[in-house]
Amino acid sequence: MNNTVASTGWWRARAGDSPPAAGTARAAQDRALRYPFWALTAFTLVMILAPQNYFPVLKPLHIALVTGAFASGAYLMSRFSGTTLPPRHSPAMMYGAFLFVWAVLLVPFSLWPGGSFGTIFNVFVKALIIFWLLGRVVNSVHRLGTVAWLLSLISIPLSLSAVMAFLHGGMGNADLTHGLERITGYDAGLTSNPNDLALMINLTLPLTVGLLLSARRKIVCVSLALVALLDVVAVVLTYSRGGFITLIVIVGAYLACLKGRARIGLVMILLSFGLVAIPMIPSGYWSRLDTITDIQADRTDSAQQRWAGMVDATKIVAAHPVIGAGAGMDILALNEVRGDTWRHVHNIYLEYAVDLGIPGLLLFLLLYYRALKSASAARRLAAGRLEHARLYRLSEGIWIALIAFGVSAFFHPVAYEFYFYYFAGLAVAVGVIAANIKDQVIIGKSAKL
Repeated sequence: MNNTVASTGWWRARAGDSPPAAGTARAAQDRALRYPFWALTAFTLVMILAPQNYFPVLKPLHIALVTGAFASGAYLMSRFSGTTLPPRHSPAMMYGAFLFVWAVLLVPFSLWPGGSFGTIFNVFVKALIIFWLLGRVVNSVHRLGTVAWLLSLISIPLSLSAVMAFLHGGMGNADLTHGLERITGYDAGLTSNPNDLALMINLTLPLTVGLLLSARRKIVCVSLALVALLDVVAVVLTYSRGGFITLIVIVGAYLACLKGRARIGLVMILLSFGLVAIPMIPSGYWSRLDTITDIQADRTDSAQQRWAGMVDATKIVAAHPVIGAGAGMDILALNEVRGDTWRHVHNIYLEYAVDLGIPGLLLFLLLYYRALKSASAARRLAAGRLEHARLYRLSEGIWIALIAFGVSAFFHPVAYEFYFYYFAGLAVAVGVIAANIKDQVIIGKSAKL
């Protein structure tokens, strides 16, 4: 019974193991992960808000590269030095690795191998690294809450930019908006397009609601409620049809999850918001939404083009079900079918299928399923336990954010970008946090015996 934790695996407890020793190891790990965690939060801030676009003096510093590299390097140093405990096995990360390998293997068969190589190593691999880091570094409820607060606060300037652009005539040009008077979005790579702006705000909204539902102080509740309300207004002002549908899914998911007073409270808030806001919504917005069910009514022709693109993409997948066009090459594949339109297929599932074939799509779906399952498992473990109320609400928020992404994926061409992989990384993290809590309970019971 003198075997150590190291000889049996840190996640397995023997009767002779000492809970304090395990606690000491975890405390040392928390200290070691402090630097990569804060570097990762800085990277998040830079990636979404792009301060270098507003303060040109920052551009030569390449702060996104510096913060991302520091976070990765600091974590690897802690692992190789033995300071951190071995990471848990994560099926979601395994499928992410398989998807990356499959994309690389298809590069020689790509319609443009150089372009696929650039998509993989300039875009996709960065999203996967952040996905991997989040699952490793966000290892406590406190750190999870910090990330949730960060994303909620980041949504404020994003949403305010939408409101200010709408009020002061900051409308987009025809290249971005197909001739429709729409805001251009926030000046950053991930949110410059109004549709992408709506996507980012929608994904952060469930975490804001999670913080709201777990908050105890009234001032915090009111502040978060105002942030959530601002986010909803901003999504509406983007005139994004996919954003509107995703927003409805988020509301529906919370109505399905909440019970008792919480559900009644949400309904009252929605009714109050509707009574105040609906008369203020521009008339053109309803005409825009009508094109969701009546594609031919879209005077900008964007709905017709997107539908035609999805039909053509489906034909391409049927003709080449295994070896796709190569990562990021759905544009070239569609050009061969439709002529030189130079447009992505606006559907992430079809984007993966055209680029990486059915095997690539299946790997992505398995990754998505395992991320959902990780967040759902954490939510179930924390359910009904007052001491884990914050974990319950945040895991619920991550789960709903992933559901929202699954719906929005039908309308966006962002298969290799950060949007999904950031929240999938949080899902892995919350699953690990919940599993660690479960292990501590088991170790505590073993010690008592």
